[in-house]
Amino acid sequence: MKAGINYEVKVKTVDEMDQLVDKLDDEATQNFSISRVWHSKMEELKKQLKIQAVKAAKEKAGYLAEAIGEHVGQALTINDPNENTPYPQPYYANKMMLAQAADGSAPMNVDFKKIKLQFDVNVIFELK
Repeated sequence: MKAGINYEVKVKTVDEMDQLVDKLDDEATQNFSISRVWHSKMEELKKQLKIQAVKAAKEKAGYLAEAIGEHVGQALTINDPNENTPYPQPYYANKMMLAQAADGSAPMNVDFKKIKLQFDVNVIFELK
């Protein structure tokens, strides 16, 4: 039977993550995962994207309503199904890095410059 230990470590830069991976590069480390990637202005970005999604919903409702001779009225409900969805969770297996180190190939170079976010909204509009 093998024993296991789990650690949660917070790093702020890719360089810090690379240093951590270098230290984990041993026989005892089987794998690791990145549980969350965050941006310092995440809440502001979420708000802007949700506003854009609601505006896009109204625009789409407008041209669809015109197709049947109707006009868009006020919004009756706005539902944000993404509110309970966790943020992007990339995974990296340390075994791959260990295998690369063992065969002499270059280590993985992970770069987190862009975080892709997508928000959907469900809006029900009154038709006139």
